Amino acid sequence: METFEEGALALVIRGRQLVELNQVAADIICRMEEGNGLLDISASLARCHEISLEQASQDVLSLCKELESTGVLESQPDIQLEENSNMETNLLSQYTKNPEVVLREEDPDEGALLFNPDTAGVKVLNSTGLFIWQYCEIAHTFDEIVKEVQKGFDEVPIDSVAKDVREFVDGMIDGGFIGILEIREDKPS
Repeated sequence: METFEEGALALVIRGRQLVELNQVAADIICRMEEGNGLLDISASLARCHEISLEQASQDVLSLCKELESTGVLESQPDIQLEENSNMETNLLSQYTKNPEVVLREEDPDEGALLFNPDTAGVKVLNSTGLFIWQYCEIAHTFDEIVKEVQKGFDEVPIDSVAKDVREFVDGMIDGGFIGILEIREDKPS
């Protein structure tokens, strides 16, 4: 692949063809070559273009399927799973805020008010709840959320923090303020 300001050209050896790529496609391929996963690429794309993580993920997957059909990309995870029968696939849950939710924040130290237009639900958050919801701008695992909250409450045992965070996150999921992304994670069995 040769990159230019406007995009890139990819040489597909098998088909003996050149495929022209726009800047976004070239950027995605470069990030993949650097070892970034699709979730990281989607999150970066969402921030860069100010779109929801869900929309960015759909766009990235759609583009990858298109690039796979032209021969520019090959689906490696499936090949690795077939070749490595000792690999086990697990789903890793990550939590992300609902991009449709409207935030009204008077003073960050006092918390905020959330409105979910999908359910007409309203949620009042204290400053810790607001921190967790904003931290979920990018998808994080439950353990990552707990560790980040723990940083602000060194004197509180991590078990207590985990229990409180679990109750809060579960309530936010029930209200549609936070969603769950299931990411396939391959681990040796």
